[in-house]
Amino acid sequence: MNKFKTILLLFTVLMNSNLIAQQNDKTLDFWIGKWDAYWNDSLKGTNQINVTMNGYIVEENFSTNDGTFTGKSWSAFDSVTNLWKQTWVDNSGAYMTFAGGGEGNKVILNMIEARKNKSNKNYYMRMVFSDINDDQFEWNWQSSVDKISWKPAWTIHYKRAESKE
Repeated sequence: MNKFKTILLLFTVLMNSNLIAQQNDKTLDFWIGKWDAYWNDSLKGTNQINVTMNGYIVEENFSTNDGTFTGKSWSAFDSVTNLWKQTWVDNSGAYMTFAGGGEGNKVILNMIEARKNKSNKNYYMRMVFSDINDDQFEWNWQSSVDKISWKPAWTIHYKRAESKE
């Protein structure tokens, strides 16, 4: 077999193993569907989570009920690192990237890049999905200066708006 055919065969095997791994990681399956988002004890928004691009991408469409805040994310499983990678953008101009996955009975996505506070010191953010079942879960936005002690910044209680199909 010549060198070109060997490289082509290797590339094909690697691509197929990557696709199989992506299809088999079900960590974010709980999230798929339409959700009502509650914080401060009242319904404040909705979140529609879809699977797109031949089943490889989990797409999020978040909006507050009053339309003042909207955001989208795209998540894909990276079989090389065995992590879910997510990109978030919103109508305030935010652009954030995350990586993570299942940790026990939670799903944790850590912000890849540190942010700077007003004192020019690094701080970190993460999302923690917990108390997950078919009809509801908790989503917690947390911050830390040391990646050890995490403080809650925003908690959303999600309830399924329609049955999962």
